[in-house]
Amino acid sequence: MEKYIIKFLAVNSRGVIARLSALIARKGFNIESFCAGHHIKDGESSIVITFSGSEGDVQQAVAQMSKLINIISAEYYHEKDVVQRELLLVKLKNVSGVKEKAQALGGRLMKEYSGFVDFEFVDKPNSIEKNVAELKKNFTVIDISRSGNNAI
Repeated sequence: MEKYIIKFLAVNSRGVIARLSALIARKGFNIESFCAGHHIKDGESSIVITFSGSEGDVQQAVAQMSKLINIISAEYYHEKDVVQRELLLVKLKNVSGVKEKAQALGGRLMKEYSGFVDFEFVDKPNSIEKNVAELKKNFTVIDISRSGNNAI
């Protein structure tokens, strides 16, 4: 199974994401990542969905999703054909060596307070996965928040 990125341009209105998610669930596709935000024009949103499957699965998904109301355009890409980034925010217990290790992994210290530190990481999704595993292995991870894969 290969990873694919589907990028939608949609009218920013109530229910668009729900309709996309319902269609994906009905077709049995497993979403690995979902990222949405405002686009260039007011009233438009960019939606990036990452999932594994065959190219036929992706073509079928794009064809079905393109028919949904409020979808302006839909395109798919193989993961190797796009630039991908994900944002990770992580709260760690502040112990000896935690700041140095997180910074060595590419993290940027955002806040330090009362026994905790917050770091930001921006990297390729597979690097984010490795960073989370490394931090969990060596330190007490209190909380994480991930943006989902974004691509262009």
